[in-house]
Amino acid sequence: MKAKRFHYPGYDIIDDYGDDQFETTSPKKLDAYLEKILSKKKRFAGKELLPLIVEALNNELELKFVENNLFTVLGFCLQFIIKGPSTERQLALNALGLLAMTIDNEDDARELYRSSLAVLSETLNSGTETLKILDSLAMITFFCANYSNETEEPMKIIWTFLDADSDNEVARKHSSAVLAAAISAWSFLLTTMETWRLNEEHWQGAISYFTNVLEEGDESVHVAAAEALAQIFEIDCLKKFSTLVDCSLCEEDRTLMEGLLKEELKNTIAEKLKARDEDSARQGTFANLDVLNYFENGTAPEAFTIGEDGLELYTWSQVLRVNFLKNLLGEDRVEKHIMEKEYLHYIFSVRPTTFNPSNVELYIPFREEATVRYFYKTAMSPNSFIAKKRTQLRNKQRLISEADKASHFLDNDDGIQLA
Repeated sequence: MKAKRFHYPGYDIIDDYGDDQFETTSPKKLDAYLEKILSKKKRFAGKELLPLIVEALNNELELKFVENNLFTVLGFCLQFIIKGPSTERQLALNALGLLAMTIDNEDDARELYRSSLAVLSETLNSGTETLKILDSLAMITFFCANYSNETEEPMKIIWTFLDADSDNEVARKHSSAVLAAAISAWSFLLTTMETWRLNEEHWQGAISYFTNVLEEGDESVHVAAAEALAQIFEIDCLKKFSTLVDCSLCEEDRTLMEGLLKEELKNTIAEKLKARDEDSARQGTFANLDVLNYFENGTAPEAFTIGEDGLELYTWSQVLRVNFLKNLLGEDRVEKHIMEKEYLHYIFSVRPTTFNPSNVELYIPFREEATVRYFYKTAMSPNSFIAKKRTQLRNKQRLISEADKASHFLDNDDGIQLA
């Protein structure tokens, strides 16, 4: 049989086996393709399999495929990240981030986090594919870290990479694109942290660092630093992010000092934001107009909605989360993931309308939701509320799905539903 050719954005993939079973990327076909490719020489496998894995994870959300092949795919991706050609390395990093977003099992998520962290930390300073590594590190931590210290560890890795504690005003060893990506990744992870769990010894130079970065010429760096500052001030705990707070004072005096310092810093930041481009700010085209309004007037970011269910975002944490995912996956795919992925329902407080492709009306009680307006990763135990509810919802949804499928076989010849 002739070899078949199909397309993944940027690649033409050829099925050298000429087998009809590889025309599409259903879980069964991916599973078979994985087995065939891994039985051949590994140096030929990456360019053939990785695009299919990324496509399946990005477009189809193939949970069954992930569950059946997680450790094989994980090891396969890490192999190419450690020592693979540039194209395969980028695809492997994409796949890792999407795997983290797709995994529905807490134990699997923990294994992905542990296996990937050391590899990504080591390769971050290699000088190649840095943007992809930062994105992958942020995604894996955001979706797979259960404990606060597990989130802070990658944040420290990024902080060290930025050389943020250096005496230099702004470390210039990185390009503007890398600097902006690193700041965005750090801010993205900060959105998951509870204030009282933050280790103040790690981040007390953050306000000073990001304020200095505001003077950078590149727009992407400027935007990332401004949004990071907005997130820090929304958290409202200066002593965690500034060395200017005297923690030896009594609580009353320290609170007063923090209030005065906060206003002074907000005014300084607002002046730097306006000085960036006063003309465009007056015209309302300033890239950080929302941030400027926040520091000048205390105005929250402009609310916007996602999907038909009207997911509304009101806080900087929520906006930073969605913007990070949009930059990584694209706006349409982010909406798809948020509406279809149960774990994201907790994070964004969304309750999607159940889709019944057969249009068969089943009696299904209104689905229970463990919903929170503002999701934080906390120091979880295996019996934590979130872990329990995630497992319960997953099992319940599978039962509903099975009932939906079974309904197709319960119609008689006249089309009258029997169940």
